[in-house]
Amino acid sequence: MSILVVHERCVRQKSVASGCKLCINSCDYDALELDGAFVRLISANCTECAACLFVCPTGAMDSDGGSVIGVEGVFAAAASEDSDYILEVTENTAFDWSVVADEANALLDLANLPQKVVVSFVDDADKPSIDGSKRALFRMFSKDGVKEASKKLKNTEELTGELDFSALKTRFLPKRRFDFLSLVSEKQFFGDLDTCMPLSFATDKHIDESCDNCSLCYNLCPSGALETTAMKNAVLFSPYLCLKCKLCEDVCEKKAISSLPAFELAYFANKQKKVLIRFKSKICPSCGIVFTGDGNECARCAKESEDAMELLGL
Repeated sequence: MSILVVHERCVRQKSVASGCKLCINSCDYDALELDGAFVRLISANCTECAACLFVCPTGAMDSDGGSVIGVEGVFAAAASEDSDYILEVTENTAFDWSVVADEANALLDLANLPQKVVVSFVDDADKPSIDGSKRALFRMFSKDGVKEASKKLKNTEELTGELDFSALKTRFLPKRRFDFLSLVSEKQFFGDLDTCMPLSFATDKHIDESCDNCSLCYNLCPSGALETTAMKNAVLFSPYLCLKCKLCEDVCEKKAISSLPAFELAYFANKQKKVLIRFKSKICPSCGIVFTGDGNECARCAKESEDAMELLGL
């Protein structure tokens, strides 16, 4: 398994306001670093412990293997087993693997499934002993190593030039969420439909009255959990699509949108949209666009009218 960084899925590429550093904070081996808006992988330091894969909400941290990723993936894997699921991991002091097992086991209990997730630490002593310098040397002459060296020589502008901007704008849902939803789509899967619990991979949302409908939250939402209507007179939310990346909260200047402490598990089954806030929409008489607000014109036309009046000395 090799760790990959898919920059087009990273929330830091969607907005400079993103403060996400989950992958970097989970790495105990200095294998990830931040270079402007880019997360760079230092493969020579990487032990492939996969902690970054588990914490990345949008799937920007990926692998070329078929490994089970995230609480959703572990839950789905355990639910398909006839006995307890053994989660084999490498010890990492920056990431608590028991948290993953505890959350997956809580979901298994709510689903009345007998299986349990058991964390098993892989002993590094059982692996071939290669010191860091030798591993780096061998890595240098591999196909991935040459590719990585080429990327490291490129500056931020060159990496930006290689971004697929159409992919940046495309809504994306990680495979682990698809697998999870296909498993729990039955209405009674989690028993009591009123069951709520905090989740590491999804969150319910609230928008207060300070929202000015600037559109950043629903335009930048990577999964499409947030959206608006054709008249742009409401913010709609599909909780089952939320990845808990919190980009919407990072970009909101008014801090009007926030996460609720508990998630209603029935959202995964009913897949309904909810209205977070409604606005009074109008058609601007000057330019014809739909806008919300108290004025008679949209903000752009109102500013143009104000500037014209000032130029005319009125």
